[in-house]
Amino acid sequence: MNRWAALLCFGAVLMGSLLLDASTRAGEPAVLVRYGTFNGECLAYCSRSIEVSSTRVLFTATVSSPTISVAPFSSEIAMNQDDVAQLRLLLASTTANGLPDRIGCPDCDDSGAEWVEVNSGGPVRRITFEFGKSPAQLKPLVDWLSAMQRRFQVPSLR
Repeated sequence: MNRWAALLCFGAVLMGSLLLDASTRAGEPAVLVRYGTFNGECLAYCSRSIEVSSTRVLFTATVSSPTISVAPFSSEIAMNQDDVAQLRLLLASTTANGLPDRIGCPDCDDSGAEWVEVNSGGPVRRITFEFGKSPAQLKPLVDWLSAMQRRFQVPSLR
């Protein structure tokens, strides 16, 4: 192989590595965070959740009423670089240390509940709390996740 061919191969490998998705980091979990809401007394898509990775957001909505037979609704969007950067900052500054798995009485009075799971490479914990009452140490992350979830629209059940 002559010198120019070797340089060309090296350049191609270098460019290929630079063009790989910059939002994916070595050792980073495939799914960074999951978030959801649910209402026990509901006749529509009562359970909604998102699964966020460094490349996409997967949304799923399900009907939990035994009288309504509808398949779950799913949709996904790509994560842009700004969203990925914001999420990484929020994850770096968020800790669930000291929080119980259940806070308050989620959905006890039919006002709904929220939950969040953060995957930081260790054991994944789900923390569930009353709708709209996120614990202070999770609030910035929950606010971001809630806004992300609102980007999705579920179809009508008519």
